Amino acid sequence: LREAVMGLGNSLILGGSKERVRLHIHTDEPQAVFDVVRTYGQLAGEKVDDMQRQTATAQTARRRVAVVTDSTADIPAALIEAYDIHLVPLKLHFGNKGYVDKVSITPDEFFQELATNPHHPHTSQPTPGDFWRTYQFLASHYDSIVSLHVPRVLSGTLQSAENAVMRLPDAHITVLDGYNATVGLGLITATAAKAAKEGKSHEEVVAVARAAINRTVFYAVVKDLSSVVRGGRVPPVYKTIADVLRVVLVLSMTTKGKVKLAGVFFGRRDTTRGLAKWVARHVDLEQTYDIFISHSQSQEEAQRLAGLLPELGLRISQVHITDTGAVIGAHAGLGSLILALQPAGLL
Repeated sequence: LREAVMGLGNSLILGGSKERVRLHIHTDEPQAVFDVVRTYGQLAGEKVDDMQRQTATAQTARRRVAVVTDSTADIPAALIEAYDIHLVPLKLHFGNKGYVDKVSITPDEFFQELATNPHHPHTSQPTPGDFWRTYQFLASHYDSIVSLHVPRVLSGTLQSAENAVMRLPDAHITVLDGYNATVGLGLITATAAKAAKEGKSHEEVVAVARAAINRTVFYAVVKDLSSVVRGGRVPPVYKTIADVLRVVLVLSMTTKGKVKLAGVFFGRRDTTRGLAKWVARHVDLEQTYDIFISHSQSQEEAQRLAGLLPELGLRISQVHITDTGAVIGAHAGLGSLILALQPAGLL
């Protein structure tokens, strides 16, 4: 095992017995390490830390507020970098093959695996230990932490974060239910992180985050509802409605973070235009918006959606397009489009 992974990085530490081994390595290819280790036995307890990000944080003067989210939040990479957003990843598994979302598998790689792997992926939340490591590191470089996460009703991620906070009684950490996911949670997180970057206090960042939570909505169209029904995120009757009536369903979220049916429209041949028209009919056209759009291997359609919205009367201050992450993609499937809107001025 030592010889097999030695060429994949440095600072290799290997310890344990013939039955159970712990491995530590600095590498640019975490998934390659996982794949090699898996050939020697069952792999468990995968952990990945971004050392470049940690080094950059450590070399920067102490700051007031760190903002953390999980990998269900879809945020453009440029904004993650610009606003110093810290991500705790979820995990996903195809059979006994595991990945760390947005770390050891990219969206492109995920959908390639989805197309060829006979196993349907299942996802798992970060452990309290994953959050504890992140919080402990950040607490040594920031005065406080604001942590925003996927709704409690959809995942145990928030509970893991809260459990980690209990193990750090001296740290100033506020954990919030984002009551949103994918680009909705991403837009909320980016708004809070921008406030933190501007030097606002902990209480001010929390207030900005709460305002963003209350004023951010997302709408999604999913080409094939099979995965999201299988995952229990929506009831089977939604798929029945779509199949029988041959309509496109627009999914959104309640104020408590549950997935809901927001509406329907006809036009399966052009769901991008259909979604744009539906949104234009259901938002205040007197309001100006900041918008995030995510897509599952549908970059051109996402760009087209961004262009159609102003043509249909939406006033847009800024729009950002990003890939839908693997964990969300496991439920939304190929070809989905997700749109989040927030009144301009918060971000």
